[in-house]
Amino acid sequence: MSAACPYCVRENPPEARICGSCSRELAVPESLLAERDELARKRDMLRLEVDQARAELEALRRNRKRSA
Repeated sequence: MSAACPYCVRENPPEARICGSCSRELAVPESLLAERDELARKRDMLRLEVDQARAELEALRRNRKRSA
């Protein structure tokens, strides 16, 4: 079973401690992985909010053009 690098996602031999592609250490503490996952979740939520705000702004612009 190979070990995927948590940074560049390159597959490495199971005995590898350093990624052969990006030279980072393959052993990452669980707390950092959990933090990464939480930040990714927050990023996705913020992207959704931005998309919704853009859609609302576009609707306001369309309504303004119609009433002018």
